[in-house]
Amino acid sequence: GADKAADGNTATRWNSMGTSDQAPALTVKFKDTYNVNQVILDEFANRIRSYQLEYLKPGTTDEWVEFYTGTTIGRNSVINFDKIIADGIRINIDYPGIGVSLYESQAKYIPGE
Repeated sequence: GADKAADGNTATRWNSMGTSDQAPALTVKFKDTYNVNQVILDEFANRIRSYQLEYLKPGTTDEWVEFYTGTTIGRNSVINFDKIIADGIRINIDYPGIGVSLYESQAKYIPGE
């Protein structure tokens, strides 16, 4: 499940459904509202070619706002951006025609960045 992408264990991983016709998405909702200015993604097998990051607008249950568009991810990709205030983070992956997998994902706030 999605919990495998944020369990701190690189021996586990989140997998999309490889036979699905829908583009995969990984959603992590926070227990509280957080400042975030960095996301770290660690991909298995380098299959992702295009993706978007969205944040969940504080105080809402389904208002997602796109804030970053990327291409490949690969191993230990660090994505820095201006501070956002979020109740969650979602990665939408443009369907590559094959299952994709992430070892880990992290959302952080680095002061002074």
